Order: sequence, then C-alpha cells, then structure tokens
Amino acid sequence: MKKLLCVILALFTICAVLPFSASAISYTYNVQEEAQLMSDAVTVESYVDWFYAGCPEWNEPTDIATDGDGKVYICDAAGNSVIVLDSKFRFIKSIETLKISEGSDKLVSPQGVYVDEYKNIYIADRGNNRVIVCSIDGVVSRVITVDAKKVYLENFVFEPLKVAADKWGNTYVLAKNVYEGLLQFDSADNFIGFVGSNEVKPSIIDILWKKIATKKQREQYTKTVPVEFDNIDIDADGFVYTVTASISNSPESAENVRKQTAKGSNILKTSELFGNVVGDFEFPLTWDAKATVKGSSAFKDVSASQSYGFSCLDSNHGRVFVYNENSDLLFAFGGIGTVEGTFQKPVAITSYEDKIMVLDSQTKGITVFEFTDYGSSILEAQQSYIDGDYKESEKRWKAVLTQNSNLAIAYAGLAKTYIMQGEYSDAMYYAKLGNDQTTYSKAFKFYRQEQLSKYFFPLIVAFAVLAVVAVIAVYLIKKRKANKTSAPSPVLSGLKFSGFVMTHPFKGFWDMSHERKGNIVSVIIIYAVYVLISICSEQYSAFLFTDVRKEFNLITALCTAIVPVLLWCVCNWSVTTLTDGDGKPVEIAMATAYALVPFVLFTAISIPLTYVFTKEEAMFITIIKLFGIVWTAFLLLVSNITVHDFTLPKAIGTIVITIVGILIVIFLALLVFNLVQQMAYFIISIYNQLVIRL
Repeated sequence: MKKLLCVILALFTICAVLPFSASAISYTYNVQEEAQLMSDAVTVESYVDWFYAGCPEWNEPTDIATDGDGKVYICDAAGNSVIVLDSKFRFIKSIETLKISEGSDKLVSPQGVYVDEYKNIYIADRGNNRVIVCSIDGVVSRVITVDAKKVYLENFVFEPLKVAADKWGNTYVLAKNVYEGLLQFDSADNFIGFVGSNEVKPSIIDILWKKIATKKQREQYTKTVPVEFDNIDIDADGFVYTVTASISNSPESAENVRKQTAKGSNILKTSELFGNVVGDFEFPLTWDAKATVKGSSAFKDVSASQSYGFSCLDSNHGRVFVYNENSDLLFAFGGIGTVEGTFQKPVAITSYEDKIMVLDSQTKGITVFEFTDYGSSILEAQQSYIDGDYKESEKRWKAVLTQNSNLAIAYAGLAKTYIMQGEYSDAMYYAKLGNDQTTYSKAFKFYRQEQLSKYFFPLIVAFAVLAVVAVIAVYLIKKRKANKTSAPSPVLSGLKFSGFVMTHPFKGFWDMSHERKGNIVSVIIIYAVYVLISICSEQYSAFLFTDVRKEFNLITALCTAIVPVLLWCVCNWSVTTLTDGDGKPVEIAMATAYALVPFVLFTAISIPLTYVFTKEEAMFITIIKLFGIVWTAFLLLVSNITVHDFTLPKAIGTIVITIVGILIVIFLALLVFNLVQQMAYFIISIYNQLVIRL
C-alpha cells in the first residue's frame, strides 16, 4: 500500500513539473494571412505506443508507413527493426532478420520505410548502405545499392535515409549528403540519375562578387549548394512529393513542398488563395503568443496518399497542415505540448482512409487522428466536386458555412460549383466573399460573354447615341466659345494650359517659366485630383484589380500619393540649385503638377476599365497605366531641360542625382524614426522602473 501511494505521489509530481500546453486546436487562415480559429476538424481517436500495441519497446522510431489493408509499419533505427501492426494497432511481427539467397542478414540503423501497392516493403537500411525490398516475412526480393563511380560524386557513401516507389517500379531514395536531388532506380535496380533538387538562388552580391573576383578568389569562395530534402512520398498517380524544412516563408516564392515529374519539374499547383505552401503565415499565432517555440514552419514529412490532397508535418511547431490538390489550406491542427493531440518531437506522418497518424520520436508513440463531422464535411465537399457531383458539393459547402461562416475555402468551393452549373452571377458573388480572384475572373469571363450575347444590339445603339451626343456637345461648345467675348477664368485657363503642356511640352514649359503662363490655383487643383485619383485607383478599382490581402488605410494612401511628389520637388530644387539651375521652387512645383497630368488621365481611364477586363487581360490595364507613367517621366525630363535651362545630358544627370537624393532622404528618415522609437522605449522603460521602485 505504501509503494502504491509513493507511485501515485510521483505521478502527481511529474504532472506538476511537466509544461502542459493548450490542447490541440484546429484553425485556418484568411487571405490576409491572419490565423482564424475554427471548429475542430479532427479528433484524437487513439494514442498508440509499444505497450498499447503489445510489442517490444520502440527505441528510436524514425518513420511510419501504411499499406492498402491498414497495416502500420514503424521504422525503429536504434532497435534495428521494422515493427508491423495490424489495422487495429496490434502487434503482428518485427522485421529484424532478413532472408536472402545467400542466407540471413540483419537490418542496421534503418531510417525509412515505405510500402507499395503490391505490399512490397522498402527499407532504407542506412547502416548497411543499401535499400532492402522484402515481404512482411522478411524475404528479400531486391537489394538496391550504388557506388561513387556511378553517381560521379567525390567521397560518396550511399547512406539512404528515406525511400519511396511508384507504380511503375521506379525507386526514389533520399540519401545523406546528396544535394543533387533524389537518386532514382529503375525496376531492375539500375541507377538512372538524380531527380529534382531545390533551386539555388544566389544573391546579387554573390553574382557581382563572382564577376569581379579573380580565379583564385573564386576557387576559395564557398560553393553554394542546394538545400537537402527532408522527406519524400508518392501519390496515387505516381508523382513524387518532397519537403524541405526551410527554404522560404514567402507564399510568392517558396518551394518547401514540391510535386515532381520524372524530369524533376515542380508541378505543384499554387493556391489561388494563399500562394505557395509554407505552413504558418504568422508565428507565433495570435492566441499562442507565449509559445516557447519561435520561427517559421519547418516541414519534416509529407503524406500524399489522400484522395483530397496532401498533409504536411511541421516539426518546429508540431502542427499538421492539410491541403487540397490545389494547395489550398483546408485546416491545420496540433501543437507542441504534452496533452492529448499535441506532440513533443514529431518526425513522420502517414494516412489511411479517414485517419492521419503522426509519429513522435520523443514519446515513442503514434497519435491517431480521425476527422470530425465538420472536417469530413469539408473533405466530402471537395470530393463531390472532384467526382463531378456539383449539386452535392454545393449542398455540403453550404453545410460547412453554417458551422464556420469565415472559411474562405468554402466560399471558393461554392463559387467553383456554381461555375460548373452555369450560374455565373452566384459564382462571382461567392468568389468575392472568399476573396478568390482567380475563380472570380473565370466566372466573370463567362458572365461577360453571356451578357454581351444578350445585350449586344442595345449596347451598339447606346454607343452610337453617345457618339452623336458627344459630337453635338463639342459643336455647341465651340460655337459658344466663338460667340463669347468675356475673358476666360484664370483657373480654367490654367487647367486648359496643362493640356497644352502635355501635347507641346517644350513650348509649354518655356511659356510657364518665361511667359508666366499657368497659375497656382490650377496647379493645386491638379495635385488634388492626382491624390483623389490615386486613392480611387486603390480603393475603387474592380475586385480583380485590388490587393485583397491588404486592408485600405486612408493615411497610408495619402502618404503614398503625396510623399513621392513632395520629395521629388524638394530634392530636385536642392540638386538643381547646386548645379546652377534657373528654376525656382514654385516653378518646379508647377512643372511637376503639369507633368503629372498624363499619369492622372490614364489612371482615371484605367479605373472603369477594371470592371470590363478579366484577370487574364490585366496586361491591357498595365499597358494603359505604363503609358501614362512613361509620358509623365518624359514631361519631367523636358521640364528639367526647359525650366532649368539644362542640356539633355545635364538634365538626365540631375534627375539621377535627384532620385539618389530621394533614397538618401528616405534612409535618413527611417534611421531617425528608428532612433526616436528606441529612445521612446528607453524612456518608457525608465519610467516603468521608477514607478515600480517608488
């Protein structure tokens, strides 16, 4: 009895000491890359360790795999074995001794295991520098190995870490210290070559240094090599998935997860909502601000056998990210901790039917997750769409939205089902709710075509009437001007003069600076219109041509429009004063305003056009805006020549120096802001200390 009490007391003491974390929760992201809690998509079905399975203790579990019957295979590196469990996670046998034609052999420090559709077990037998292919009874059918002469690598030692095989008999091996990609072997175990590798992107400094360095310096320069893959898997179609712990956390450029063809090309789709697969966008999460683990996601493994997509295991934060085939994040769950549903050192992930299994090398156990009704609804809605049952997909997506009205992927899914049903207006509505610009563009293209075919004749008549009205209006205005004897308003004259400057820049800027044409009021109006159009372009362009990831901020928009012009005027005056320019500050401000007119006009024209073009036709909007920018740049150049009485080379030189000056001012402003911020923090900390001590 006393011993029992001691054991209970010891258990309570351990529980009190262990750092318990929050329970595993499910969450997703919106298109602003902000994490949002959601209903539980998965729940823990069971936790399996060696004691639960009724087998010898696992010493160092490194990998996990399943076969078509639901049997589970655990690779135990320190135990020199592969443990086999049935679909109920009960012990079947341990593969330690291998039966080969020459006799028997043993596994030594196996690192990876994979089971193909024919129940062949592939084992990365690192200690023996080989890959073994055997049956569940340990009967070896193939031994895969390779030497340095065949791979043409110096000091090469074949140390396989992970292995996978496709349905055509090709075997892919991830080996230690091999940066050229995966080693590929054919069905006869002949080494074919390397498949894929993480692309090396040298910095600008590296490129410039190698251009100017001597041959000896280049030889001494550290060679940049690709980052090694961390794990591999193969989907039902035979495509190889690879994960890399850390390349980039940028959704625009990261290739932490790759879906590779036989030639090594990455064909993994980029999410229309979230960009490339990177795991977490923010870290720590809003509700996990006190988390001890910092930094971005570090993918350790990938499971690509699911019909709905693939799942990635983040070893840094202990989370599982579930993606569909389009790389859209469906949901994430898990975490680092000691409570149910969290992990301490997750190293591998696999799946079977509606179960996701995560292997933890520290606790030496497997956490088995199953989907909740909510999680299943998301996957079933996805699957119904893939199967072509769009009515059922629509029904299921709406059921999902009743439980979580903030799920962007559900709105996007609904939009896609409506497109397939020919209901383009509804598709546009839901795509906009989900901030899915790509799907919206597809729906809008069909909707526009439908409306044009319906209202083509009325539109032609309307355009003809507008053309006639415009001609009559121009005629009447000219006639009125001819009969008008009073002097025109100075403001109107100034605005009209801006048009003259735009079409006759040399004459216009000369008249402005020497004949005193133009006036300050018209210049102020032009600046006001410029600011207004800049804000309208950002805020009131069509949905397809706005940045849905960025929230509109009036102060930021005003600064974006005003500060560049202000810096240009100030820096140009400063530079031209030092270079004997004739222009006065007022003249520079007026010339800059008149030069901005083309930019304002073409930006204003582009705003209504955004409601006509699709995302695929965005090039036309870009060309229109670019034309206005080039015209404005030309006018600025002419104004520097005319107002300051410069030659062309001198005008170009002063513009370049002005731009450099603007960059210097921005740098100094940021430096001052940083110093002021640090000083403020210092004063606040002193104040807080004084308050505490007093």
